[in-house]
Amino acid sequence: LGAATIATGATLSSSTTVGAVTNAGTLTVSDGTAGAVTNTGTASNAGTVASLNNTSGTFTNQLDGVISGAVGVSDGTVVNATGAEMQGLATVSGTGTLRNSGELASVSVTGGTFENQSGGEVQGTLTTSVNLTNAGSVAGETTVNAGTLTNTGSLGAATIATGATLSSSTT
Repeated sequence: LGAATIATGATLSSSTTVGAVTNAGTLTVSDGTAGAVTNTGTASNAGTVASLNNTSGTFTNQLDGVISGAVGVSDGTVVNATGAEMQGLATVSGTGTLRNSGELASVSVTGGTFENQSGGEVQGTLTTSVNLTNAGSVAGETTVNAGTLTNTGSLGAATIATGATLSSSTT
């Protein structure tokens, strides 16, 4: 299937290959692949998606789901579940929310909310300019440019800018 546009109230379920998807309805990728996904509806992935731009709605990257490219969350909620992987830079801005209990490459947070939950792993860097909590692990450098990072998980090296706060109760 080539590129697909899913209207509000419509559904696309795919276990094969689909091109780029613009979703305002319901999208389910199971064991298949999809190109770049722009989501304003409800979507889930247990296959492979090339990249994600979530501008509203909800997107769940399920067990064994892979997003191989960049992830942008400017509104709505994206969940990277246990056993799921996001291999490109994840960017959270606006009023978006990213919840991670799986594996992320790197994360940049300039707005919205990022929750690295217990069991969640950031393999690369975490850069934040907002208040957030880390209960998982960050292997690379953490940079707190503004706001407060409350850490109950584990962090690698950390850089805290003037006026920013790192509050850590563990390593």
